[in-house]
Amino acid sequence: MEATDRSYRFLLLFFNCMLTFGSYFCFDMPSVLQAQFTGVSNCTENSTICDECKGCLGMSNDDYNLLYAIYAWTNAVVVIGAGFLIDKLGNRIGLFLFSFLCVLGSATFAAGVFFKGTSAMLPVMLIGRLLFGSGNGSLTIVQNRITAYWFRNKELAMAFGITLAFSRLGSVLNFFMTQIFEDAYGLTWTLWAGI
Repeated sequence: MEATDRSYRFLLLFFNCMLTFGSYFCFDMPSVLQAQFTGVSNCTENSTICDECKGCLGMSNDDYNLLYAIYAWTNAVVVIGAGFLIDKLGNRIGLFLFSFLCVLGSATFAAGVFFKGTSAMLPVMLIGRLLFGSGNGSLTIVQNRITAYWFRNKELAMAFGITLAFSRLGSVLNFFMTQIFEDAYGLTWTLWAGI
């Protein structure tokens, strides 16, 4: 194998890694921002009421946990059909379709902040997480197919390790940067920046 072929494959691997880097960054944003979602200004129908001040204490723990549960259940169910769809339509269509679902889901989730303090906030955010869950796991399938195609017969395990590491680095960067960004710019701009 020539050096240029190898360089080209690793350049392609870098861009392939970026597919899930951003989606894992956005996936973990609610965990960093839990205090903001469960804070006083984010009341939902099931929120706990403070006995002393009769004010809302924010999104309930059950509501907050739904943000992850709906993602996980959707992701677990959709990936089976997504694998079939990718086999039939190919990597290119799958890449654009599932990337679009990730972006649309993240945007819908961020739009839920505009309904802060109302009963509409949680349903909008849940729809966003549902759409995001439909795209994220499926995007990983496309990523794996691209990696397997370009690295078959040589360096495949290493290439899979690199793609997985980059995905998790998206989560790591989120844990380091999101709270700092939220302190400086607020919840709304933080969620939109994640998109």
